[in-house]
Amino acid sequence: MTLYRGLVLVVAVCAMVVLMGCNSGDDNTLYQNISDRAAWSITNTLAFASFGGDGRKYIYRCSSDGGGQYLLTTTAHAELPRNDGGWHPCFSPDGRDIAYTARRRGGSSSLYIMPTEEGDRTEPARVTDHTVAGEDIQATWSPDGTTLLFATTKQVGGVGDGDYNLATAPAAAGADSTLIVATNADEQWPAYSPDGTRIAYQYRAAGAVRTDIRICNADGSGDVELTTAALLPGTSTRNEAPAWGTVGGEEWIYFHSNRSGDFDIWRIRPDGTGLAQVTDSPQSDGYPVMRPDGTEVMFTRDRELWAKVTAPTGSQNDERRITRRY
Repeated sequence: MTLYRGLVLVVAVCAMVVLMGCNSGDDNTLYQNISDRAAWSITNTLAFASFGGDGRKYIYRCSSDGGGQYLLTTTAHAELPRNDGGWHPCFSPDGRDIAYTARRRGGSSSLYIMPTEEGDRTEPARVTDHTVAGEDIQATWSPDGTTLLFATTKQVGGVGDGDYNLATAPAAAGADSTLIVATNADEQWPAYSPDGTRIAYQYRAAGAVRTDIRICNADGSGDVELTTAALLPGTSTRNEAPAWGTVGGEEWIYFHSNRSGDFDIWRIRPDGTGLAQVTDSPQSDGYPVMRPDGTEVMFTRDRELWAKVTAPTGSQNDERRITRRY
């Protein structure tokens, strides 16, 4: 077989896996290519977006050890050429549904909801308006399961100029969006506090490189800075993608930062105390998400999913790899 024919065969097999969907047992590894935040449900199921053989993203679910991988977005409702299977999955508090971003039927990137078990094999529920230019991304559910909080570049009620703002929408088909944080900066990766009264998010001032974590009330009021990249050496320090959860009865915000060189996972209390480095790897670690029981934090490393005990230990002995990169 020539090298050219071999490459064609590999691409064809990857495309078949993506387009047709598949299951895997613990003894049948699927090689994935994961670039940002995954999700962890109360039922101990994971969901993540992976690049397929056609260069588009598709959403899978699997068990917490990486087994039983199952394709959730099958392209049945994602016609070529602009549409995608989906990305940025997030479980509802009861674990039954997944909110995610996708392009469907020629519209803009919008929020959809699909059942965790069957995915979009039935028509998914479209939450936000796909006829408005821009994108709705990085959704997360309120703790009571009634509301989706997300980042958007769309105009809402005539407000918005193309940068990222924070908005909410009822977790139901055809819902109306409401902007809660709208400035000339980029606000992204919002995360509710465990009681749903506050929000942590990533903030980047217009024209800046540095990013920081900020906290506000659930309605967008009372905004305060949690990290201050400007106080650190250099001009490119980034503190990003917060995840807010409870560990041992105490609230912590996990995030990724390059303050120590490359990107690693860090954590800090919501009052700004207790800053500590959680991972220390020569590879870049990012996009933390907490196990609902607070015992582990999951993150991406070199396009794979890894998990580590939540308490900083200064060791890599308590880390485990969940998926493998192709």
